[in-house]
Formats: sequence, structure tokens, C-alpha cells
Amino acid sequence: LTALSKLNSLYRPVPLITPAECVVIEDSIHGLEAARAAQMKSVAVTHSYPREKVQGVADWVVDSLLNLSLNEVEDLCKTN
Repeated sequence: LTALSKLNSLYRPVPLITPAECVVIEDSIHGLEAARAAQMKSVAVTHSYPREKVQGVADWVVDSLLNLSLNEVEDLCKTN
């Protein structure tokens, strides 16, 4: 939320970017939980925890950032 606030104040997009329009890429459970609490979508990268540990916390799980495509991230943003 702090990064989003700074982004909105720095660039002053109109309309402002909302948390629901954000995707957090994380490798920690605490970061994934923070994303959920902020009502942001999340992608877990299985660097620090195995897939089984982050599966229920993240909206999407990947083994590597190489497995992320812009189209898939955009599609994630469109889901409720």
C-alpha cells in the first residue's frame, strides 16, 4: 500500500490506481498475506517456500519469474 500511495502521488494518474488493479509478486508467505489484506492480487514465486505452502495464499504460483507472461498477469488482474 505504501508503494501504491507513492506511485499515485508521484505520477498522479487519473484516475488513481486502486489496490484491486495491482499485482504483488512475492516469495514470502508474509508478503502474500499482506497483498491479500491490501486486496491486491498476488503471484507467489517458489524460491523460499514450496508450492504446497503458498498454494492457498497466492492467486497464482510460479516456480520462476521466467514463467510469468504479461498476458497472464493482465488476465489475473481481470479476475475477481
